[in-house]
Amino acid sequence: MQDRLFRVAGQIAAPYGEAPSQLVLDELAELTAAVKRQAAEFEHFLATDAVAFNKFAAEQGVQALRIEKPAGN
Repeated sequence: MQDRLFRVAGQIAAPYGEAPSQLVLDELAELTAAVKRQAAEFEHFLATDAVAFNKFAAEQGVQALRIEKPAGN
């Protein structure tokens, strides 16, 4: 997906002073939806699996990296 994002950004920025084509706008809409889906999946992971991991590690007395959302988010 990263390569598609870079390509679309280049296609938007390259023709200075021109509006992006409908094809580029359609791909941008697709990518926007995909990024939103992946962000929602990651939020779900933080709210479920990461919480369970942190709890399990604490119960076992294991020093582990805590996986959680940054403060203020």
